[in-house]
Amino acid sequence: MQPGLPVKKRVIQLKIPEKTAFTMIELIITVIIIAILAAIVVPNYTKAKEKAMGKEALANLKLIAAADRVYRVEQGAYVNCNCTTTLGCVNSSSGCNYLLKLDISPENWAYAVRVYGSGTSAYIRATASRQGSGAYRDCVYTVNENGDLISAVSCP
Repeated sequence: MQPGLPVKKRVIQLKIPEKTAFTMIELIITVIIIAILAAIVVPNYTKAKEKAMGKEALANLKLIAAADRVYRVEQGAYVNCNCTTTLGCVNSSSGCNYLLKLDISPENWAYAVRVYGSGTSAYIRATASRQGSGAYRDCVYTVNENGDLISAVSCP
């Protein structure tokens, strides 16, 4: 720069963007994507939940069968019992939890043990019937005295 010449000032202009918002199309597309994802996820969640409940029933039936085998060794005979309500499970005359010294919750399943035959030819059938609502509310599992699954009616 030479002395005495006018100095050019550079001015930098910043563009201030105008206030923007989502367009209606963007919002509709977002809602549609969320709806599609929900339609995929919800049925899979329901199936997984029902499968888990089925596994709960089978595990409890095997536990009941094993406990009834122990009861037979100690008392000389199998025992009939029910576990359809919390109070019924602990009932001293017919509750499975009381008689077999278990802690089974009847929240999702109603459990029952029936003895057939007598003496050395006696055998049991333990059943779990689905309680409440859901896709498999008519599901019934049945196991034998060894805890082997005999039948699964209307179950996943």
